[in-house]
Amino acid sequence: MRTIRIFIIIHCIILALWSLGCSEKKPPKGALSVPQWHGQLKIDGVLDEAGWKNATQITLRRSDGGADAMQSTVVLISRNVKDLLLAFRCRDEDVFSPYKNRDDPLYLHEAVEVFLDPDEDQKDYMEFEVSPAGVRFDASFTGHRQGMDLGFNPASRLAVKVDGTMNKRDDKDQGYAIEFAIPFSQMVGRGRRPPAAGDCWRANFFRLDKSHNRFEASSWRPTRGDFHDLAAFGQICF
Repeated sequence: MRTIRIFIIIHCIILALWSLGCSEKKPPKGALSVPQWHGQLKIDGVLDEAGWKNATQITLRRSDGGADAMQSTVVLISRNVKDLLLAFRCRDEDVFSPYKNRDDPLYLHEAVEVFLDPDEDQKDYMEFEVSPAGVRFDASFTGHRQGMDLGFNPASRLAVKVDGTMNKRDDKDQGYAIEFAIPFSQMVGRGRRPPAAGDCWRANFFRLDKSHNRFEASSWRPTRGDFHDLAAFGQICF
């Protein structure tokens, strides 16, 4: 009798675990997984922490959907309890930027860009940019290129490490790395809370490169010349 009870209990546990596994949300096909960061994080642009080795990694391609970019850009994505963690590793033979003030038009020269639509409604969204000089641009929008709010200034932590010489146009640089943490509590919409397991956001990642006075735009998901085309974005899932 005791053996039968034990068998029934074990059987119930197996069924419960199976049911739990089946109820978990699976990331949609093509979505990026955002792993949980473990260990210490020092925002210094060096990217030598173990957590970055476990981050999801993507390589940007030309934003028109064409070939590989002339100068490579690798994006690393992770998260901790409070922040979305992002890093860009950019190959660049000519690192420069003329801008010094927050919300200067970084998109006219060299910069990396992040677009986030946490509630996936393809309406309100956020844009974050960082130049090789560590200047930031951040804005929120209520619709496609509408209701731009430059007063949206979350206290993101960031750092840039340049392998070369900034604004010395006649030498050959190696590139730069950008590392930053965006607090969930200071985002907009559903982004104000830490994402629950299974949540997905619409997102895209870009780099603008004007090395040697040639222009190239690269991205994760290709666009048709409009970086704000939320329908063209991919998904990141937590």
